[in-house]
Amino acid sequence: RFDDTIQVVEYKLTAEQLLVFVLKQGELRTNSVAISQKNLEELVNRYLAAIGAESNMDFIEMAEKDPAGAFQKSLHLSNQLYDLLIAPIASELESEKTTYFVPDGVLFRLPFAALVKTDDHSQRFLIESLTIATIQSVHLLEDFIKMRKPALAMNEMQVLAVGNPTGDLPEAEKEVKSLANNLTNQVEALIRADANEATVLQKLTQRQFDIFHVASHAKIDHYFPFDSYIALSGATRDGDVTARRGAAHADYDEARDGYLTAQEIAELDLTHIRHCHVAACQTAIGRLLRGEG
Repeated sequence: RFDDTIQVVEYKLTAEQLLVFVLKQGELRTNSVAISQKNLEELVNRYLAAIGAESNMDFIEMAEKDPAGAFQKSLHLSNQLYDLLIAPIASELESEKTTYFVPDGVLFRLPFAALVKTDDHSQRFLIESLTIATIQSVHLLEDFIKMRKPALAMNEMQVLAVGNPTGDLPEAEKEVKSLANNLTNQVEALIRADANEATVLQKLTQRQFDIFHVASHAKIDHYFPFDSYIALSGATRDGDVTARRGAAHADYDEARDGYLTAQEIAELDLTHIRHCHVAACQTAIGRLLRGEG
């Protein structure tokens, strides 16, 4: 049983239908939607292609030819997914609660926040109606709730912000500078060359920051997941960490190569970090594993 501020929506794909479970205030309700797993997967993949999540080049070409048409296509597909995934349970969801979505299969790749409700020629994104989070399992949510820290006011939180460490993301740099300008004495901003791996690791382990915000490139390694990385100063956009490590010389220093890998992150004690925000392309991809997403 969770506290009254939480509601959970869990999906289960079967061959012939979609099962939807809503858990709140100790009660579990079950709904079913008549769509096969194959048809739902096709619809999700069409939507992901329409928003550029599958192929950036195809999306750019489509958007340049007919930007209004591309946008309307994405809205239409998003609305179809809303009607399947949200509409059947919309009356049960309370806007004042945080909604945790537990997807299944291809739904792990779906940005629930971007689902659109269409009414009388107007569109409303789901994120405008609900506070949303996605999580792998209800069990994991229970663990996270146990790890909660006492609330802090925003003006009490200290922020470590990393922006444009590779020098080719000017908007990411503006993003971090904007944070620093709006939260004057609370933000330590590391930009371009200052955002090197040694400095970032040192700052993270000082345990003085509550929020870690990074705007950079990231890469998911499908075959060696722990080699997935966030690019810091000195890294190249498409660096292959696995190959670099295999060809490394005796003086190779993994903690200074500019690739902050999942393995390195897993070895850090980050229990002092209340919120981590990674603004990078393709951070929600990877192999879909049964039971793990």
